[in-house]
Amino acid sequence: DSTIDKLIHFFEGKKPKKPFKKALLLPAALTLILLLIWAGLERYPSQPIKRTVGPEKEVQAPLGKTPEEPPADVGETVEPSKPPAAEKPDYAKTVKVDLNDPKTLIRRGNAYRNQGEPEKGLADFDQAIVLSPDRAEAWFGRGQIHQVLKDHDQAIADFTRSISLQPDHVPSYQQRGNLYKIQGKYKEAIADLTRAHELNPDDAEILNDLAWMLATCPDIRFRQGEKAMALALKAVNLSHDPQYLDTLSAAYAETGDFEAAVANQAKALSMIEGYPKLTDEFIKRLRCYRNRLPWREEEISTEINAGEGADERTEAGD
Repeated sequence: DSTIDKLIHFFEGKKPKKPFKKALLLPAALTLILLLIWAGLERYPSQPIKRTVGPEKEVQAPLGKTPEEPPADVGETVEPSKPPAAEKPDYAKTVKVDLNDPKTLIRRGNAYRNQGEPEKGLADFDQAIVLSPDRAEAWFGRGQIHQVLKDHDQAIADFTRSISLQPDHVPSYQQRGNLYKIQGKYKEAIADLTRAHELNPDDAEILNDLAWMLATCPDIRFRQGEKAMALALKAVNLSHDPQYLDTLSAAYAETGDFEAAVANQAKALSMIEGYPKLTDEFIKRLRCYRNRLPWREEEISTEINAGEGADERTEAGD
């Protein structure tokens, strides 16, 4: 019989036809072990194992397979792939523009300004003005672009043109007034803000701008504490904005009511978490009122202000 026949007879309890030699026991046992291992692997498939790449990174590799891409050099840390950064939405692209229609050019120009591309917006407003030079909103929109670009003289010129075309255009008065204030032209600033308030007496932002001017103007000739307090109180009643409370505090301080100034300033300070620059300003004013001193806007020459940025007190409302 063959060796296999002898093994079969041995495990069935049968005696082989020829004496079974002891020398065959060890190979037979090994064969049995291998058969059992093979059967186990067939019944219980192996799980994926971890293969180390470099000192820190591990890559999953199923048994008997290699990754589709070769691993990094030994010793090099394999960085996980990052998803591509989300692109900033381009709202201007959603505006359907007819290059011969000033309305759509104005709409896209405003979209460019709002998404931080004032140069592109300026081109649209220039074209809108060429097509429709008597349209006040085109001049106002271009003025806003020049304001963003810190060309304050040109912005004032555009707002002035807008007012000449539409004498009741409130935003033009308000924006021009704030630019006059930045340039130190306090008389003109108060006149424009007062006119804007007369045209729209319930606008909280205009109330606040005028109240701040009357409470903190560096020139004593234009400060009116009581009127500033009345305007600021109305603004706060219309909108409980921390910057309106800040203005109200300045008005209280100007009238000598430092206890009310401190209380309102502390309340305003508690409402502006997340605006560090504005927080610093509010803290400075709070210390000023605790020392029983009114707040004054810094007086800067017209020449310097013409190239500076706009009032940054609107940061928290952006």
